[in-house]
Amino acid sequence: MPAETERPRRRVLNGLRRVLGHLVWTICLLAALCLAVAALLITVGANPANTLVSFVLDLADVADVGVFDLGQPIVAFDGESAATNTVLVNYGVGALCWLVVGRLGDRILRPR
Repeated sequence: MPAETERPRRRVLNGLRRVLGHLVWTICLLAALCLAVAALLITVGANPANTLVSFVLDLADVADVGVFDLGQPIVAFDGESAATNTVLVNYGVGALCWLVVGRLGDRILRPR
C-alpha cells in the first residue's frame, strides 16, 4: 500500500477512534449523572408520582445495570436513615464506577 493512501486512512481511523472515545465517555457520564440525580431525588423525598421524577428514577434503574440495584443493594444500612444511606452509597458507588469505566474506555479508544 502506498504511503499516500495510508496517511488519509490513518487520519480517518484516528478521527473515528476519537469520536468513539468521546461517545463512550459521554454515555458513561450520563449514566453516572442519572444515578447521582436519582440519589438526590430519593434523598430529598421527591414525589415519585411526578413524571420527571419517575423518568429519572426509571433511567437510574437502567443505569444501575442490576449491580447497584436498590432491591438487592451492595451495602444495606439499618436504623432511622437506612433508606437514604443505602441509596447514597449504592448509587454513589455506581456513579463512580461509570465514571471510571468511561474514562478507561475513552483512554483506550482515543489515539495517542
